[in-house]
Amino acid sequence: QEKFPNRANTERFEAWIAPKIAQIKADRAAGKNIQVVYNIPVVIHVIHNGDPVNTVASHTGENISYAQAVSQITVMNNDYRRLAATRGGANTTGLAVDCEINFCLAQTDPSGNLTNGVDRQNITPYSDNEANGAGGVDWETRADVEAMKAVTQWDPTQYLNMWTIRTGGLTLQN
Repeated sequence: QEKFPNRANTERFEAWIAPKIAQIKADRAAGKNIQVVYNIPVVIHVIHNGDPVNTVASHTGENISYAQAVSQITVMNNDYRRLAATRGGANTTGLAVDCEINFCLAQTDPSGNLTNGVDRQNITPYSDNEANGAGGVDWETRADVEAMKAVTQWDPTQYLNMWTIRTGGLTLQN
């Protein structure tokens, strides 16, 4: 919070969600148990250092393809909606439930412009003090990653922000 005071803390999140929970409880008490599926717009920030899209033979580069971004949204929806034939984890134990949350790639950006939900940013890591891996220059410290997120994130009250980066050097715990 000291480094990024505009980022929501636990208290601000609780203050934001409390009236929503109260409304749901009131609706249920009044017999209005309407099942609503919440659509959450997602932006995937693809942070790369100039590499072309998906050039690594194993498709492990940080500049992922649009198809890879879509596949992650599909996986999240399979898990959160407990869709039929979803494999793995709690979905196979009978304990999972449909959370009634649906993720979709954002269709408009914060300025109202059309988008496909993938925000490609050519940003060179801020420091490069450790040996790079085979893929090239990588993000080495948590401080650098947090600084990069602060300048690339879209309004977190309107979008779920996700990032893909090339990590390396020090662990991101530092």
